[in-house]
Amino acid sequence: MMNEIQEIRKSQEYLGSKYKEIKDELKTMQNINKNLEHENAIFKQTVASLQKQSTESEAKVNNLEQYSRRCCLEIQGIPYKYNENTEEVVVYLVKQLGINITGLEIIVAHRLAPPNDSIRYPAIIVKFRSQKLRDTICHKRWKLKDINNKTGNDGFKVFINESLTKANKEVFKAALSFKKRFHYKYVWTNHGLTYLKKDQDHPATIIRRFEDLLSDGKGLK
Repeated sequence: MMNEIQEIRKSQEYLGSKYKEIKDELKTMQNINKNLEHENAIFKQTVASLQKQSTESEAKVNNLEQYSRRCCLEIQGIPYKYNENTEEVVVYLVKQLGINITGLEIIVAHRLAPPNDSIRYPAIIVKFRSQKLRDTICHKRWKLKDINNKTGNDGFKVFINESLTKANKEVFKAALSFKKRFHYKYVWTNHGLTYLKKDQDHPATIIRRFEDLLSDGKGLK
């Protein structure tokens, strides 16, 4: 009996020792887990901060690029002619708007390379010597409606748009899609910013990014 009792005690002592080891290991693991959770939280904060900085940097670069285009316009819809003089094409078009200019007021005018051979009328990018002239042309572009009506069955219509950065152009395209989907009446750009307006009775909303277009169908976010 004494031997059995001693064996039982040894077993209890062994189990007690193992229990303490397991308990200590569990405590160590819990501490490690807490440290990992803390490090993970710091990591998430760091990632969020870097993402914010990246977004802000991208916005600054985009704004600087758009500012560099402040004297530029993009003219779409004019048929291409072999050996054409794009400056003369722009001067002629602007004169149709009632604005008398010469080629001296144009820094550069050139056709954009079409994305594929199926594009008959690649756009013309023109840079004027002053933003004031560019803005005046923008304000007069409503007269293009009369010019386009005169083209009759020639099959082309001319549009004058701001020269937008890639990012701003994507926002404008999304706003156009939103306009059609939710039956808004007006969408336009002004100095790189996109504006949406439901109708004459509603104020215009500035669309700076895609998130601004989130809607439940009743209106903008």
